[in-house]
Amino acid sequence: MAHLGAQIGKSLSQPASQPVRRAAQTCRGTIYARTRAPLPAGAAWTTPSVTRQQVQHAARLLCQSSPASDSMKTRAVATAVKEPATEIPATETISQQAQQYIEQYVQPLMDATLEVYKGPEQLFDQLVITPDLDQRMATDSALQWATQAVEAAISDAVNIAYHGAHSQSSQNGNGQDHVSSGSSMDTYNKSIALSDGMSGTLGGQIISERNLVITDIAGNSSTAAPHPECAEDADDCAVDFGSSTASSSNGQQQQQILPELVQQVEAITSELFAVTAAHTFVQRVLYKINRLNHFWYDDLHNYVNERSPWLGKIRDAIETPWQAWEMQQLAADNGHATADETVQAYQQLGQEAMKQALKERFSRDVDPPLSAFQQFIVNDMSPLGYCHLLAVGSLDGLVEASRQSRVCAGAANLVACTIFRVLMEEYGTGRYQRKHSTFYKTMMEQLGLNTKEESYLDLVPWQWLATGNQNFLLTERRRHYLRYAGALSFFEINGPSVYKTYLAAAQRNGLSEDACGYWALHIKEDERHGKQMLEEVALPLVDMYPQDAWEMVLGYDQDRFMGGRAGGALVKYIKSAEVASIK
Repeated sequence: MAHLGAQIGKSLSQPASQPVRRAAQTCRGTIYARTRAPLPAGAAWTTPSVTRQQVQHAARLLCQSSPASDSMKTRAVATAVKEPATEIPATETISQQAQQYIEQYVQPLMDATLEVYKGPEQLFDQLVITPDLDQRMATDSALQWATQAVEAAISDAVNIAYHGAHSQSSQNGNGQDHVSSGSSMDTYNKSIALSDGMSGTLGGQIISERNLVITDIAGNSSTAAPHPECAEDADDCAVDFGSSTASSSNGQQQQQILPELVQQVEAITSELFAVTAAHTFVQRVLYKINRLNHFWYDDLHNYVNERSPWLGKIRDAIETPWQAWEMQQLAADNGHATADETVQAYQQLGQEAMKQALKERFSRDVDPPLSAFQQFIVNDMSPLGYCHLLAVGSLDGLVEASRQSRVCAGAANLVACTIFRVLMEEYGTGRYQRKHSTFYKTMMEQLGLNTKEESYLDLVPWQWLATGNQNFLLTERRRHYLRYAGALSFFEINGPSVYKTYLAAAQRNGLSEDACGYWALHIKEDERHGKQMLEEVALPLVDMYPQDAWEMVLGYDQDRFMGGRAGGALVKYIKSAEVASIK
């Protein structure tokens, strides 16, 4: 034991032994692996008899005490390290297990959630790529039936998710209770319209058993008129959309959702299964509309309806009640009874008060204490849980900063140039090998994950999709420019502290530098980006828009809230899969 303590103590006192020194560095009692000199691949340390887990366990205890001399640290480490740690699997081993792990322990829960609205979503997917959709809807009875079926399903899901059709409390990513109800937001709508959408909601009922069955967990179901071309005694009904055929499932064909999966989802989300299914469906539909704003280098015919009035109608039918609901969630998080009360609080901020608020948020969020979820990531998440995290994060990571590009057009000034400079660095200054999404792809390749964009869309919790759709809304609407500037400021300011937790998890699990290099790159660059966003974007915009800059503070706070909720939801799913894998 004395020999072991002497080895670690020597490492702590010698600059040349960087891996052990990094393991001993902490932030509020939690180990952080620094990024300047990443740990080597595999499980072995430079000192063979000292394992990674032993050093981290010892260093964790050291960090909880007051500063001490190297000799005192040596004695403390020698006392702390008592048991040999288990071997940590190398990156190559994990890469052989990752896909199987996802299919066996992650996919079933998400599939159960998707099953509830699977039929309408499949119809929607067909409609999106139907040539001349809006023109043909006027005369094609099959298309009329299909669009009505989708509208009815969306209306049902919106009522459940945003209008309290299943009244109960839900929880955000920090475990706080929020109410599931909409808000009028009259005050806010006078100054800024959250959506260009419809004033009314889509009507209709859920489609009948002859075509599709949508039954919520409470046992409620509603029906619509069957497809006009279906015979009275037909078991199935195929709708011909030109060269494509959408086959609607009858009640017998619909897969049964196992009660234990329902219970697992409810335990993870702290909300009724029907509510989770409704949120997931509408956010997926909204994402599939929004993604048409990007070019995916696929079949050009996939974009035939990118400016479809019907798709715009669907977008607004979801976006309008969803945005009102999101504002109510933020109001509850701020301790307000209504969204109007929250908006008024932001509007009352004066010019100097807004600047001070942004500076205080920078100080709070640039290096905050670790949440319980982040502590799990740093200290306990398994290498396969890390693969789960990468798979979900790939929805954004493989197309990183694409939405930010939408706000760089327009008049030239210092603010615009700063935002573009941040974007340019995200894009590797035009070099594919340095583009940040390329680093993300490399991480996935190292771990045997599918690197095709959107390969893991079905694994993404609705809370994560909601953050993406929020970003689409803010970047596609010039009226929301200030809200986006605030949201981007938070993202760049807080990002490094989050990425450090991911990097620490990867290095603790003995993964290679390539399997976590994306985080190291982001920590280095986003620390600079966060300061730039505050000093060169946010504060100047307060001077440029003194009457409206409260929207930037709102955008900042909402991105913080929604991001925390999304991260918390993902960690809960990761924990559940890890528990299931060891049973």
